[in-house]
Amino acid sequence: DGKPLSANPFKDRRVREALSLSIDRDAIRDRVMNGLAFPSGQIVTVGTGGYADDIPVPPYDPERAKALLAEAGYPDGFGMTLHCTNDRYANDAKICQALGQMFARIGVKTEVVTLPSSAFFPVVNPAQGEGLSIALLSWAASSSGEADMLTHVIQTYNAEAKTGTWNLGRYSNPEVDKLIDQLNRIADPAERHARQAEVMRLIMKDVAAIPLHDQAVVVASRKDILYTPMPDETSLAILATKK
Repeated sequence: DGKPLSANPFKDRRVREALSLSIDRDAIRDRVMNGLAFPSGQIVTVGTGGYADDIPVPPYDPERAKALLAEAGYPDGFGMTLHCTNDRYANDAKICQALGQMFARIGVKTEVVTLPSSAFFPVVNPAQGEGLSIALLSWAASSSGEADMLTHVIQTYNAEAKTGTWNLGRYSNPEVDKLIDQLNRIADPAERHARQAEVMRLIMKDVAAIPLHDQAVVVASRKDILYTPMPDETSLAILATKK
């Protein structure tokens, strides 16, 4: 009814899972992204340290989503504001309009606010502005291919330790924090990536974030040139070879 809620619904895992199940990722890929996206069930892409190939893409199940909301104490849903950029990711504003409609179908009345990046980040960053309820964000792995977003996006915000600097939703899980601290001290890449994957399974089970898709990298080349795109969208001349 437009009044503040007595409790934050997003602190209930069932609510977070309900929102995830309400998203038809295939429809967004096909109708919004023109097929140039890869629906995902985790927050790193294949080929990146920490990717776990046994994490499935969440199914589209609005009926299950409604049931979870009811179990969590929101049989009639609730209202929220979804913040998004309109100039940063491919079709970002259109994606958010689609998400708003999908959330509304399970009873979560969603106001979609789209802003230029220059206005978006100061508003949604609780260290600078008012903060947010839910927002569309993306993250690219560092050039080393590590799942560094575990430290920056998932770990509890701590200004002194410089963790969670992009954890704008202020998700906090002490068990996850401890595991991330441990894996960041592992020198062997194979072991470190395996531990990162363990953390990925844990946070996705907890729905610490709601994955949407990996954005396709689109390039064009001459027909006699073979070019292998980089997942971080960098363009390197050494990647071009003659057929």
